[in-house]
Amino acid sequence: MTTDLSKIKFEYPNNVVKRYHLINYLIQKYQLTSYLEVGTRRVEDNFLKIKLSSESKESIEPNPETGNPTYQMTSDEAFEKLIQQNKKYDIIFIDGLHTEDQSFRDLQNALKCLTPSLNSFIMMHDCNPLHEFMQRPNYEVNGNYPAWNGLVWKTIVKFNHDTTHPFIARVVDTDWGCGIINLDVHTGKSDLKDEYLTYSYLAQNRQKLLNLISTTEFRQYY
Repeated sequence: MTTDLSKIKFEYPNNVVKRYHLINYLIQKYQLTSYLEVGTRRVEDNFLKIKLSSESKESIEPNPETGNPTYQMTSDEAFEKLIQQNKKYDIIFIDGLHTEDQSFRDLQNALKCLTPSLNSFIMMHDCNPLHEFMQRPNYEVNGNYPAWNGLVWKTIVKFNHDTTHPFIARVVDTDWGCGIINLDVHTGKSDLKDEYLTYSYLAQNRQKLLNLISTTEFRQYY
């Protein structure tokens, strides 16, 4: 069964506030001093907009179109080096390969490289697909590359139902869904059910399943 792409709106309705606005807000408010970006294919999209000195920012990208990443290798390879070196960052932005396995692995590795503090953060991009086609497992479709959230949302759901850690993710309803992850010992968690990882359940329970918050609520929480 083919998808009629003409019927899909490839624009996110809440898109005034961008991911770099959220990141810079956190940097300024909490005086964060170190930043890692996972998936910096084009530095002008986000990396150059982060308001820290060039010495305070690092990036991971195996196939850059612009710029020179700090680690020109896969995120798995880069994180292996960073973990061995015990490097820590105050804020880590993940916008790498949007498959379910890779996004979950990137998040788990990022946690090992996060400064141990209540005021350190991980952000994940593309957490809120608004159409089932947008969460397809593969980017490429018949030689083309339509907009793609991938399956990052499943990483958010699984993470929020993992009772082995005190971190919580909330997804800001802007710029294709920006997941904010930090320590929150007061948030209770429930067991994960198989149905939670189906798109049909997401479509009916988006706000609760993703801890979806507005940009106004973002300022209230953070």
